[in-house]
Amino acid sequence: MLFQDALKEQELQVSDLIKTAEKYLASLKSWKKACETGHLVNRQKAADSANSLVKELEIPTNEAAGSWNLNAQEYLESSAWIEELGAACSKINLRVVIEDDHIVSPPVIVRAQPHQARLLLGKKPWSAVHPAVIAKELKRLNEISINERECQQFLNSVYEACKRDSSDKNDLRTKFIDVFKRWEMTPGYKVENSRASFGQQINALDESGVRTTKDGKVFHLDGPDGKANKDIFDVVSKDGLSKQYFIIWFQ
Repeated sequence: MLFQDALKEQELQVSDLIKTAEKYLASLKSWKKACETGHLVNRQKAADSANSLVKELEIPTNEAAGSWNLNAQEYLESSAWIEELGAACSKINLRVVIEDDHIVSPPVIVRAQPHQARLLLGKKPWSAVHPAVIAKELKRLNEISINERECQQFLNSVYEACKRDSSDKNDLRTKFIDVFKRWEMTPGYKVENSRASFGQQINALDESGVRTTKDGKVFHLDGPDGKANKDIFDVVSKDGLSKQYFIIWFQ
């Protein structure tokens, strides 16, 4: 059974319990009012009703609680959550990139934290793991305008890396893969930033209004030269198109 189907089944069971519980609550209120007014006939009627309804709640409540047999940790350790989330995103026309253990939805990477029974949307813990709920949030994030401050910080950092690596200061250019590999050696960087997320940062910069470094250098982006190259960053942009990034240079 799919995770979201199991949730739907539980939802229907609980909905039936709520209907009975509402009748039970109404009987309790009538019982209380009869005691306040001294209406003995109504008191007996309400007490009998409440006693009957509470018995109707016990068995289906136990059955509903006991029917849940999906293990959250096992679910998030498997590929099932990726498959279901990918399908949910497809239903709302949100294009995502599905990797082995995560999903890329510009501008965030979605990863599982099985032991905490939650997902990470970027760096934000997300405990409501219903695929449709997550897909809706990813679409909301996808539609938010690009944060130009973060893009500027990313550009400045790439620029500084380029200056360190370039022997010719009049020809400042570098491959994005070289920047990524350098940053990857920084303690803690690889844990928080995958190759896919680095690619999304490049794409966010490309689609932003940021064009110059802090000291006025204009950046330019070059794609691949047509040959197959494992150093290319292949990214799905906000409009759903594939974009390839290879070299950045400044003038």
